[in-house]
Amino acid sequence: MLFKPSHKPEKAAFVELRKGIIEITAVENDRQPRSLVILTGLKTLFQTQLPMMPREYIARLVYDHNSKALAIIKRGYKVVGGICYRPFPHRGFAEIVFFATASVDQVKVGRGLIHHVYDYNLYDRATVVCSWTTSNNTSNIHTPM
Repeated sequence: MLFKPSHKPEKAAFVELRKGIIEITAVENDRQPRSLVILTGLKTLFQTQLPMMPREYIARLVYDHNSKALAIIKRGYKVVGGICYRPFPHRGFAEIVFFATASVDQVKVGRGLIHHVYDYNLYDRATVVCSWTTSNNTSNIHTPM
């Protein structure tokens, strides 16, 4: 009887990342054209995936100079996922304001996106605070980095 080694298949998002199909990029409102295009893509994604959230509120936080974001970009400038966060380095944490992926790419990129927050080292020994609302239930997660 032959035994095959148990090898877990590589996740689809990591395959696409390795092949260059998707790219994860850090972005903030530095008024550069590329940044503004990506931030606009993130704003549109958040407004689509969070329809009950006021559109002006999303726009204000995404374009805020204190906010930072990680965007998953496919084929140049198409935003398929992202996290918008506000770092508070003097307090030792970052608040994740918005986190969303496009519906068609949710399974591929949603799970791995939060791990890239850690890769970008928001700052040393920080804490990420996630707050989101689903069906009027609010959850807070404190994750030591």
